[in-house]
Amino acid sequence: MNIGKIGAVPAVMLAVACGGYIDVGSNQGQGGMAGQGGMADQGARLGSGGNPEIGATAAGGNTGLTSCDAMGGRLVEITAQGGQAPQNLPLSPPVAQQCSEAIHEVWEGQRKDPFFNPIDTWRLTLTGRDPTGHVCGTITLLGGPAPEPPTSPDRIYPAGFDIQDSQGRGGPELPAFAGFDYSIVDGGQQLDELHVRAFTDELWNPWCAMVTPEAWLGNYQCHGGTRTEQYDDCCVVLDQINGQSHSVSFARCSLCPYICACDANGCAAQRRYGIELGLTQDSSTTMHGTIFVPPAVYTNNPILLERVE
Repeated sequence: MNIGKIGAVPAVMLAVACGGYIDVGSNQGQGGMAGQGGMADQGARLGSGGNPEIGATAAGGNTGLTSCDAMGGRLVEITAQGGQAPQNLPLSPPVAQQCSEAIHEVWEGQRKDPFFNPIDTWRLTLTGRDPTGHVCGTITLLGGPAPEPPTSPDRIYPAGFDIQDSQGRGGPELPAFAGFDYSIVDGGQQLDELHVRAFTDELWNPWCAMVTPEAWLGNYQCHGGTRTEQYDDCCVVLDQINGQSHSVSFARCSLCPYICACDANGCAAQRRYGIELGLTQDSSTTMHGTIFVPPAVYTNNPILLERVE
C-alpha cells in the first residue's frame, strides 16, 4: 500500500469495527449533495449498482471523500477540515389534520392503471370536517395486516424492507404498506370536489423517534459522519473533522438518512412521499377521480370509490 499525502492529510489505513479495512489512495470522484435536517449521505452512487449515501458532500463544505466497498476494493480519499456548531433545523413530520365536527364515512375502490386494469384496493375513511372546508380521516391500502410496531432503531423496519427495491422516477421512494392507516395531513372539500393527501413516511415515524441524533458538520442527523463501507449488519462511518471511523448499524446508515430528519431533541419522519386523492362526488354513494401513490410509475391512476359505511 502506498503511504503518501492527500491534500494536507496523510493517507492511512483505517481498521474498522465491523470487519475489513479502508485503503487510502486515489479517489474515484465525488458523491452527491446532502439534504437538509440529516440527509447528509443520501443519493450518491458509485460503480455498477453502487450504494446510496456514499461519498456525499455534507453541509459545511466539500469533504473530498469517495468510497470503498467491501467487495469492490475502491479507494478512499480523506480531506479533513473544520466543522461548525450544530444547528437545529425545523422538522416537518406528517401530522393528522384536525377538524371540529365529527363525521363517519367509509369509501372503498380499486386503483387502476391507465388501461383500467385493477392494481390494488384502497379505503378512504372520513372522520371529521369543519366550516372552512377541511376534512380529516385516513387513507388505507387494503390487502393485509399493518406491519408490527418497530422495536429498535438498529433493526430494518419493517422487517425485510429494502428501499432500493422501491424505485420511483427520481430514485428510491417509500411505498405504502397494506393495513396501515395513513393520516390525512392536508384535506379539503368544496362543493362536490374532494382533495386529500397523506404521506407514506408516517409509518416510519415511531422508528425515527427511536434514533438518537448525532451532531455533525453543522446539523443533527442519523449518524455522525459519511458512510464509507457497507457490510451485512453494519456500516463504517467516517467523521471528516477528526478523521476517525466508527461502525453503526446497517439500519441507521442505509435506511435512516432516506426517511428521518433530526434536530437536537430527536428524529422524525418527514413529509416527502405523498399519497394524493383528487375526487369528484357523483352521488351520495360514488366518487371518481385519480390517486397518486409512491413509488410512482404513472403520474396519476384512475380510481372509483363506493361508499360502504
